[in-house]
Amino acid sequence: MLGFVWKQSLVWDIIFGAGVVWLFSCLLAQAYSEYFRCAYLIQDYLDLPKFMYEGKDFSWNLFGKMVGVEIPGLSPVMDKPLDWIRRIWIWTMLFFWDRDSGFAPFVINNTKKFIRILTFNKNEWKALLATMRVFITILFLFLRLIFVLIK
Repeated sequence: MLGFVWKQSLVWDIIFGAGVVWLFSCLLAQAYSEYFRCAYLIQDYLDLPKFMYEGKDFSWNLFGKMVGVEIPGLSPVMDKPLDWIRRIWIWTMLFFWDRDSGFAPFVINNTKKFIRILTFNKNEWKALLATMRVFITILFLFLRLIFVLIK
């Protein structure tokens, strides 16, 4: 009986783990991507002219010869750093969501222990720190796996 429960839990962990990895990669690739672009910041948010991020070619006829000046837009310069900022923001959010999702069941299932932790019971703190050490190790390994999969 115990073997069946163990195998069933392992299957669910694998299924949900694969789902988490897929959702992490989707979020990193797509979340907030439309807002962290030069076009959005300059045209939509600041309401500045379109040529600020696209650039503009100015040309005129000077004594029968076309003379022009090209002013580059900010988009090629800003889009890559904005994407890095977006990725850092997503990683930060995912880290806190992951931390909270690991901490919430602990609090729900161990309300009595949680109250002892709040009253600074020494034995409960030792148990908490041992649990958190394992959780942080697993979280580190999990995030490292996601990082390797994204690269």
